[in-house]
Amino acid sequence: MTKNTHKPLFLLFILIVLWILISLVVAFFLYTKNDSNQDKIAVPNHIISTQENYQLIWERTNVDIEKDHEYFIATMGERVVIAGNDALHIINETDTQSIKLVCPSSVSVHKDMIFVGNCFSEVIALDVIGNQIWKTTIKNEGNITKLIITNDLLYSYTENDNVYRISLTGIVEDKVDFGCSNILITSTAIYSRCDGGISKYNLPSNLLTWKIYIDEPVHGLPLLENADVIVTTNKEFRNVFVLDGLTGHTKWHTSSNNIVSNIVSQNGLLFYLTTAGELIGKNVGNGDTKVKIQLTSTTDETNSFTASYHYLLAKDKIIFIYTGDTSQLFAIKIIL
Repeated sequence: MTKNTHKPLFLLFILIVLWILISLVVAFFLYTKNDSNQDKIAVPNHIISTQENYQLIWERTNVDIEKDHEYFIATMGERVVIAGNDALHIINETDTQSIKLVCPSSVSVHKDMIFVGNCFSEVIALDVIGNQIWKTTIKNEGNITKLIITNDLLYSYTENDNVYRISLTGIVEDKVDFGCSNILITSTAIYSRCDGGISKYNLPSNLLTWKIYIDEPVHGLPLLENADVIVTTNKEFRNVFVLDGLTGHTKWHTSSNNIVSNIVSQNGLLFYLTTAGELIGKNVGNGDTKVKIQLTSTTDETNSFTASYHYLLAKDKIIFIYTGDTSQLFAIKIIL
C-alpha cells in the first residue's frame, strides 16, 4: 500500500525536475543567442535596387580604429590593414594579427608588400606576415601622411607639404617639385589642387591641360575612374563633382550634408556612406544611382550614422565599410 502511494509522487517529482531542466536549457539558449547578437546591426536588411546586387563576405564587430584620416587604412585581398597608434593590424573574417610598430601614420599595400609611414620620416616595407623587408628615411620631413602607389612607384607625402618618389626596393629616387603636396600623380598626368583650383598637367612635359575653380574648398586628393576625375569639397558638407578628364568640364555633381564617409570608386561607380546608414553607388558617367544598400535598421533612429569616423575602401569589386558609430567592419561584394 505504501509503495503504490509513493510511486505517483516519485513520477511527479521526476516530471518537475525534467521541466526545470528543459526550462533552464531553453533560457540559456535564448540568452546566448541574444548575447551573440548584441551590438550588431542588420546587414543589410533591405536593398532598394532592381536586383540583389551585393554579397556579404564577412563582418567584424568591436573594431577599434584610432586614426581620423583615410590614409591609415588599406586592403590586402579580402583583408584590411589598419595603422593604429602603436601597431599595424591585419583583419580578416575571423582573426586580427597585430604587428608592433612605433608611431605608424599611414599605410598602403601593393601585391604582397605592406608599406608603412611613421612619424619619424621613415617608410618601412613589410611582407604579408609582418617581417621587415627594408626601411628608408626621408630626413627632416616629420610624419609620412600618405603613401600612394602608382605604376610600381611609391609616392610618400609628408607633413612638410612635400612628395617623394620611392622605388619598391626602398630607394628614394627624387623629390616631386610641384609647389605643394596636394597632387595626384599618374603615368601620364599630374592632377593638382595646390592653388585652390583643380588642374591637370600632362607628363612628362608638365604642360597645363586644363584648370577649373570650384566655389568651395576641395577636400583630399582627386580620384580617377576611367577617364573622369572625382572631386569632393569640405569634410563637413560634402559636394561631389565629376569632371571630364579631357576637358575639366563638370559632367555632374551632387550636394549633400548627409555624406559621412570618404568617396571611393571602382568599375565605373563611386561609393559613399550616408547618415541614414546607406551605402550609395552612383554611375560615374552620369550620376545615376546603381547601388543602394541599407546597413542599419530603417525603423531604429539610434542606428543612424553621425559624427564618428566612417571609411570606405574599394578593391576587386569588394567594398570594405568601417562604421565608427558601431565599431563594425564589413566586406561586401558588389554584383552588377
